[in-house]
Amino acid sequence: MYSDPLAYMLTFHTYGTWHPGDDRGSVSASQNQYGAPLLPRSPRLVDSCQSRQVAESVYLDAAARAVVQGSISEACAFRQWPLLAINVRTNHVHLVVRPRASKEKMLATLKSRATRVLREAGLFGPERPIWTEHGSTRVLFFVEAVIGACHYVRHGQGAQLPSDDRWWEHWAKRAAAENPDGNAIEEPER
Repeated sequence: MYSDPLAYMLTFHTYGTWHPGDDRGSVSASQNQYGAPLLPRSPRLVDSCQSRQVAESVYLDAAARAVVQGSISEACAFRQWPLLAINVRTNHVHLVVRPRASKEKMLATLKSRATRVLREAGLFGPERPIWTEHGSTRVLFFVEAVIGACHYVRHGQGAQLPSDDRWWEHWAKRAAAENPDGNAIEEPER
């Protein structure tokens, strides 16, 4: 069988930005094992989930992304959880960390810390949901898997996001430069 895990790849999404049945793929509570098939695309299921949201979807601006990255990095350092890679996007967070507690405890601790610091910074109110429930907790047993996960987190997320709040402006300028004839191009991840 497997030895002790070398690392965990933890992923969690912002509230309301990735529902079951989403085109990008999703899993259910009963179908969340490695290799299990993703839920089929279901616009009706997505619409149903969106209609039950208690607040608008959350997208992290540059300030919020910096707070989340800083709070997770500090929490890992304080707890002596070696953080191998992190990437905070507008609608999700990926990180690879050496296991020093259960994957569930590490995920809950890091989400909780990020939430607390975001609220202390005045970026979200006390009642505002910020994250979805739980998240993905992949266990990595092999060196190759850790290297692959770190590469994916650092380099597999698309273009580096600007570090200011005008990221849509940056994207629009880049899109115009890449596509001077005005044909439709894919919007960036929000």
